[in-house]
Amino acid sequence: MNDQLKRRLLGGCTLLLLLGLLVIVFQPRLFTYSSEDLLRAPPPTFVELKIRPAPPPSQAIEAKLDRLKDNAQPQAKDEPASPTTKAPVQDAAEGLDAVSFDERGIPIRWVVQVASLGTQEEAAKLKQQLADKGFTTFSHVHKQDDTIIYAVYVGPTLQRVKADRHKAEIDKLFNTEGLIRKWN
Repeated sequence: MNDQLKRRLLGGCTLLLLLGLLVIVFQPRLFTYSSEDLLRAPPPTFVELKIRPAPPPSQAIEAKLDRLKDNAQPQAKDEPASPTTKAPVQDAAEGLDAVSFDERGIPIRWVVQVASLGTQEEAAKLKQQLADKGFTTFSHVHKQDDTIIYAVYVGPTLQRVKADRHKAEIDKLFNTEGLIRKWN
């Protein structure tokens, strides 16, 4: 026999001998517990947690809006508008009061549908014109029968009053008759 085979056989025998010794030493400990011993163990202790129920979503949102109203400050007439402000704040508290909620307590978002156009290029051009005037715009593709329509929207906003103001301004600037819609 060669030396490598002898070493493998010796290693295998040594491993079997060690496993046999481990079984002899730990076998009594593995099987000495009975179900009665487990039943006599003390029960685990539990700490009682007091969990307060979460308020319905509408109450939580109304509470946040109340906090916002308390912190809202109308912009002074002589104060210049900041570069990020598109238009001066007219009446912050009035706008926050005008937020409405659906039956699940979720705030309703409003958009102004400015136009429905036949091509994507026309929609992109109108979106750019609206964006140049400071409006937040987006478009949505609708399929009606076999016709594809590109609707251009301004918004969304949480205040219907703000959507009404946007509609009046857009109708005047672009000579359109926009529609105010709820946005899902």
